Amino acid sequence: MSELFALAKLPLKSTFPFWKFTLCSTFSQLESGRWQLGARVQRHTHEWTKAPSSRINQKPVFERALAFGDKPAIIDSSGGRSYKQLYRSSLGLASRINAALNTDFGGLHGKRVSFLCANDASYVVGQWAGWMSGGTVVPLYRKHPPSELEYIVSDSQSSLLVAAHPYAEILEPLAQKLGLPCLTLPPTSNLN
Repeated sequence: MSELFALAKLPLKSTFPFWKFTLCSTFSQLESGRWQLGARVQRHTHEWTKAPSSRINQKPVFERALAFGDKPAIIDSSGGRSYKQLYRSSLGLASRINAALNTDFGGLHGKRVSFLCANDASYVVGQWAGWMSGGTVVPLYRKHPPSELEYIVSDSQSSLLVAAHPYAEILEPLAQKLGLPCLTLPPTSNLN
């Protein structure tokens, strides 16, 4: 209910286009008179009006992490990690990624980096490192069979694989089969 009051405080001209867009692009009427969630949602989600630039922080999330320093970022089964620790671990892995692909730091120019990590600090390290390298990250799901992982890696045209410690035995044979380099992360407790 408080969200409605917050919306009521906004000027009408800023809220009406939003509601009009939401209603028109989310639902489409079928011939039979029934309404259906349409494909127009997918076409228009990124064509919406841009927010004022004063509201958008242009820095990547990993650069903003430095502002939080030693504050806790993640607490997982192996303990807690600060923002600074995550940043340093990601920076180290990013250097390894760029070295494995013979590029300058941040010079992947959108090449795909697939990674398979647990839901812990290693996931953040793998994702941030891919971004720091200048790549596009492709997360892999641990419960997919090897054939599905092979399809995703091939279809995404990944240039490199990153495996967290428990998943290295799954990704290393796949990397050899596809002729890709594979980097292994240490156990989460040794990420520092």
